[in-house]
Amino acid sequence: MLIAVGLVVTVYVHFQPSHTSLISILEYPLRDTVLRTLSGRSPPSEIVLVDIDELSIRERGGWPWSRSDLATLASLIISNLNAKIIAFDIVLPQPRDKSGDRNLLRMAEERKLVLSQVFDYVKRPMPIATGTLAMGSSTEAGSNSVGIPATGIIGNHLGLSSAPCVGNIGFIPDNDGKLRRVIHLTQFESRVFSSLSLELITCLGVVRQPIVEASSNLRFDRTPDSWIVIQARDVFRIPLDLELAIALKTIFEQKIVIVGSSALGLSDRIATPLSSSTSGMFVHAQALSEMMDAKTDRQAPISAPLSTLLHLAVVFFVGIALVKIEKQLALWISLLAIFTLWAILVVWQIKAGSHLNQSASVWAFLIFAFILSPYEWVSARRKIRYVSSLLERYVSTKILSQVMSIEDLSVLSPKTAEITVLVVDMVSYSQTVSSQPLEVAAQMTRDYIAEITEPIWQCEGTIDRYTGDGLIAFWGAPIFQKNHAELALHAAELIQARIDKLNETSLRPQARPEISVRIGVASGVAIVGDFGTNRRANYTAVGTCINMAARLEATAKDLDTNILVSESTARLVEFHNLRHIERIDIRGIGLTNVFTLGSLPVSQKVIPVRL
Repeated sequence: MLIAVGLVVTVYVHFQPSHTSLISILEYPLRDTVLRTLSGRSPPSEIVLVDIDELSIRERGGWPWSRSDLATLASLIISNLNAKIIAFDIVLPQPRDKSGDRNLLRMAEERKLVLSQVFDYVKRPMPIATGTLAMGSSTEAGSNSVGIPATGIIGNHLGLSSAPCVGNIGFIPDNDGKLRRVIHLTQFESRVFSSLSLELITCLGVVRQPIVEASSNLRFDRTPDSWIVIQARDVFRIPLDLELAIALKTIFEQKIVIVGSSALGLSDRIATPLSSSTSGMFVHAQALSEMMDAKTDRQAPISAPLSTLLHLAVVFFVGIALVKIEKQLALWISLLAIFTLWAILVVWQIKAGSHLNQSASVWAFLIFAFILSPYEWVSARRKIRYVSSLLERYVSTKILSQVMSIEDLSVLSPKTAEITVLVVDMVSYSQTVSSQPLEVAAQMTRDYIAEITEPIWQCEGTIDRYTGDGLIAFWGAPIFQKNHAELALHAAELIQARIDKLNETSLRPQARPEISVRIGVASGVAIVGDFGTNRRANYTAVGTCINMAARLEATAKDLDTNILVSESTARLVEFHNLRHIERIDIRGIGLTNVFTLGSLPVSQKVIPVRL
C-alpha cells in the first residue's frame, strides 16, 4: 500500500510546475546542486561579452552614455574588430542625440545590431508602458508559436522602433528569486516576440530547430568567469592603441558580441543557480550558447512518459528493497545501486534541460523514510521484544545478548542443529517431600530447582522446559556452540556438586530428607525453534537425542550411577574423563554403549567456553 502511495506521489509531482511552493523546496536545491557540480569553465568560441563596468562608466563621464558613445562602441566592434553581429542588453526608451540614434538605427537596419526591449509579466494596477513596442521580427498570434503572456513593456523610443531585430530581455524569476529558465517567446498585444538570444539567431539567419516551447530551463553549463569578457573602455582605446586593436581583433573576429553591464548602479544583476548576483548578459550568453551548441540535439531530455516510467521504476524497487530485504548489508548494497542509477537519470535530465520535476522520486523516498522506516523500526522492535521475552526464560543473559546482536532475528525459526541434551530428575521426589509440611516441601522444591537451573545458565545452556521435579536443557542452539557436549557434561558435574553441597550445608543439618538426582546426557541432530502458537510460545527441541537423554536418565538407577552419557556424546568429548559402563539395550533406540563421568574433582574440570 505504501509503495502504491509513493508511485502516485511520484507521478503527481513529476508533472507539477516546479515553482509550486512545496515542490520547489526539493526541486530547486536538487537542480542547483547538479548545475553547480557540472558547470564548466571552457569559453564558447562564438560569443564575446563587452562589459560596461564601473571603470568604463567613470572614464566616459558617468551613465547614461550619449547615443554617439554607444554608436561608436558598436561601430568599433563591428567595423574595426570585424564582429559578426552585436546585441545590446540595454533598453533606450528616451531619444538622445539624433546622430547617435541614427547611427544605431542604421546598424540595426543592416542587421548588424540587435536591440532589446523588456516585457513585464506581473499583473499590476497600472501596467508598465514605456517606449514603443518593436514591430520587427515578431510572429502573429494564431501561428503555431504561443508565448508567455506579458502585461507591460519597456521599449526603445519611437526613432528606434523600426529596427528589424529586437529581442526581449525580460524574465520571470522563480519564487526564491533565482533565474532558472529563459522565456523564448512572449505574447503581447496579439503578437509573439522572441528573446534576445533567439532574435540574435534569427537576425543572423542561422538555420535552427523551431522553438516549440515558450520557455525552457537553462543548463548553466558555464560559470560566469568562463566567458570571454572585454571591458568597454578597452574597445574605446582601439583607435589610439594599434597593438590593442590587433589583439582584440583576434578575439572579436566573426564573433557574436553581447554588450551589457556588470555595474551595480545599472541594476542589471540577477541571482542564478551558479551565483547570487550576476550580470544579465551572462544569462543571455548562456541561452544563446545552448541554442547554438551543436551537441544540444544529442543531449535532449528523454520523453515525459519514459522519464515517468524510469522514476516509477526507481521508487518501486526502493520500496521493494526496504520491504523485502532483511539483511542490512544486502539492503544497503541494493539501495546504493538503485540510487546510483537514479542519480544518473536525474543528472542527465537536468543537464539536458528537462522541465519535468526530477525531485519527484525524492518525495516518494521521504514518504518511505518517514512512514515505512518508522513502521519497520516498530515492527523490528516488536520482533526483538518477542524474541527477548521468549528466550530470556530459557537461555542465559550472555546467550540472549548474542541473539539480540544478530542482524537476522530469525533464530526462532525451526531449523536442524547438532545439540547435546541434558535431562535431570530428582530421585523419589514424592517420597522425599511428602513427609514434610507444605511450606518446607515448597521451599525444598524451590531450592532444588534453583540448584539445577544455575549450572545451566553458568554453562550457557538453553532450558527447554521444567518437568516438575527436573528439567530438560540443551546446548548448540539458538547460538552455535562448538563444544556443546563439553558444556553439557560440565553442567551435569556442577548440578551434582551443587546438590551434594545443598545436602551437606542445608538439608542434613536440619534433619531433612536429602536429595539425589539422576542425569542423562545425549547428543545428536534435532529440530530446534519456536513451535508455539499465537496463544503460547515455546522454544524447544524435537529429536531422537531428547528421547535418548530421557531414557538414559531413567536407566541410570539400574546401573548404580547418577550421570549416564550416550556414546554420541562421548565421541565429541575432549576434556572430560569418561568411563565406559557397558553396552545396553535402550528401549525404542536399541543397543548402545553408555558412559559415566570419571572420578576427577569438578574443580579440575573447568571447560573453556568456545562459541
